[in-house]
Amino acid sequence: MTLPGIGPALARHLADDEDIETLEELEIALQPGGHPIPGFGRRRRQLVLSKVSEGLGRIRSARHGAGSVTPPPVSLLLDEDKLYNERAAKGQLRLIAPKRFNPEGAAWLPAPCATAMRQAILSVQ
Repeated sequence: MTLPGIGPALARHLADDEDIETLEELEIALQPGGHPIPGFGRRRRQLVLSKVSEGLGRIRSARHGAGSVTPPPVSLLLDEDKLYNERAAKGQLRLIAPKRFNPEGAAWLPAPCATAMRQAILSVQ
């Protein structure tokens, strides 16, 4: 009942008559081409499926440690920023043309190469 479009009666029907007890089971049952479930028209099926998939995506990310990544130390970020600014000032970075707010399509934004920046920072440390 915590999903939009599913009230007490429909939740009871899903659990009792359709044997759907978990979000994973509901996601599978609502996939296109699945068997029709009474109470689920096209719009409700799409709404609930999108909300279930969204919710499960957050749960799956948390289970796989997406939130447990340790951020880099501030000193490393400052070193990388300093190196980027130095290389940009010397014209050592390739220039890219941003798609937004650039009506002329001019290449003016210095774009760092992540690999080269990482190697340069590691050589400084």
